[in-house]
Amino acid sequence: MILPDLTTRDAWELRRQPEIDEEELWLTPGPVIWQAERFRGAPMFYPVYRSGDLYATSPLPLIVQRGALELDADVARQVGGAVRYLATNATIDRRVRRVGCPELSTLELNDPPEYIAAFAAAVRSDIARVEARRPGFTNLVLCGGRDSLNLLLLPWQNPVIAVSARPNFPLVQQFVRDNRLEMDVVELVDRDASLLDSEIAVNACRIGLDHVRWVAELRQLAARFERRAIFWVGAMADAFTTPKWRTYNHSLALARLRALPGLRGLADTDAGQSLFSWTCYYRGGMWQGGNMSLLKEITDALVLSAYHGPAMRALLARVDLRGAATSDIRPAIGEALAGGPVVYPTTNPSPPPSTFRKRRSHVAAFVEVLARHSIRCA
Repeated sequence: MILPDLTTRDAWELRRQPEIDEEELWLTPGPVIWQAERFRGAPMFYPVYRSGDLYATSPLPLIVQRGALELDADVARQVGGAVRYLATNATIDRRVRRVGCPELSTLELNDPPEYIAAFAAAVRSDIARVEARRPGFTNLVLCGGRDSLNLLLLPWQNPVIAVSARPNFPLVQQFVRDNRLEMDVVELVDRDASLLDSEIAVNACRIGLDHVRWVAELRQLAARFERRAIFWVGAMADAFTTPKWRTYNHSLALARLRALPGLRGLADTDAGQSLFSWTCYYRGGMWQGGNMSLLKEITDALVLSAYHGPAMRALLARVDLRGAATSDIRPAIGEALAGGPVVYPTTNPSPPPSTFRKRRSHVAAFVEVLARHSIRCA
């Protein structure tokens, strides 16, 4: 749904039930606000927001439902003139808060072959669970590097299409050919700025919009399937399947702390593994999760990570990455999924930041857009 429709309180369907959880919110397409007496669970990767007894996957519908923006001055100072990602449960509105917390691992699983097999099984289980709940939906897999390419190897039951953009697009085409995968590959081109106001509003200063791309094109693609589509991403998999976990930080202060001579081995301690879990919640859950939240609201389609489901989360709550992921195990996971060797691209280039979204993530831009649509700042 685009912004001119979003700025009325009845633009979102209001659903009432006694209890709600993360899965209900994120597996429901369309513009929906939930009203519930209780919330079950503690989301770690998918952002869930609360204002009183109202819940949504973005702060915007909750702000609109309350009739005005009540600016959180502390968050406004953190955002400043720009924001990379907002590492806090607070939001730009002081009445809206993120729901959830990190889940620390028991560190009981440290054998690489066992972890690889369990990882592949968890992805298959979570994908099958979603497909069973949304039969007939088309799976649109957003592809770039190995995390998302491995998703093309899954035993999908519903139709699947690979979606990519340059410079990765020809590499994804080659991956599909090399591995004899029977699926189409669709190219995205990020040149349509017509939904920029919607992006600014739905984002609500959570992440830097210059790292958001293809929103209008993805909305059009979802419309081709009458919103009966699921955009799948490989968000955060490299944090659990490569040595990236050793240097994964959510604050400059923590990065500097870990660089001190006496603390360079912090990642290899139990405390370091706990800090990693907090980083996953604040960095991964906000940066990648915020991007997914934005796409979900604007496309009216489902946007999910194949690495955030309940089976995967249960696995990650047991793993000790110090033993299980000492090297890049993604090719081994791909082989486990495919049942044989997998041919990968030798490079993984990244698309450049968005130019027309640059410097549009700050508070002034957000307040300006809301004001143009009759949402005042209290």
